[in-house]
Amino acid sequence: MIRQNKYVKLFRQRLRNRRAEIFLKLLDQIDASGTLRVLDVGGTIKYWKMLQASLSDTELNLDITLANIGSEKSGEITKLAFGSGRAAHIKEIDANALDPNLYDSKKYDVIHSNSVIEHVGNWTQIKVFADNIVQSGLPYFIQTPNFWFPFEPHFELPFFMLLPLPLKQILIKLKFGGDLDSINKKLDGVRLLTSSEFEYLFCNAEIQREKVLMINKSFIATFVSS
Repeated sequence: MIRQNKYVKLFRQRLRNRRAEIFLKLLDQIDASGTLRVLDVGGTIKYWKMLQASLSDTELNLDITLANIGSEKSGEITKLAFGSGRAAHIKEIDANALDPNLYDSKKYDVIHSNSVIEHVGNWTQIKVFADNIVQSGLPYFIQTPNFWFPFEPHFELPFFMLLPLPLKQILIKLKFGGDLDSINKKLDGVRLLTSSEFEYLFCNAEIQREKVLMINKSFIATFVSS
């Protein structure tokens, strides 16, 4: 089991590195000098630390703002060094992804969000989140898992998305424990998107498909304003 976990971690890190390459290509297309201001909606310091080596290729300094509801570290700043004097300064703020005022083009140069859109709520809330990003006019990088990928990434169960609700509840009970309320909250906290839904939400973006064994594992939308 330990060996399996090791391989899973290596595989996931490889995927993160690929995404980092796509993000860096996006940054190369943005007209910025010196420091680039990144709004990371739903992001974590742990995520950026895992990308630290990959980001060493950028010639820019990064000011990264992590926006999360109820952030307990709001205002704290963490520094990640890339080498050659370059670094990322990461600040955390308490903010709601559904608030259009968050996406201020005067404060940020690019929007980043990795595996977050599927957690913001139902379709109406997902649409608000996507509209906020698109209507900001800012360049963006948005990633989300594919609904139809056979292995559900949050609950780590095969074909979980196709099961009826009662069976999902039983499996979550067996895997995580908890009462019915906590089980349903876990289920309500994830709403995976299909390819057509993702394309509809980010209709002005280039959509890239991350494949595993020739199957679409996740989707990445990138946009750079002309």
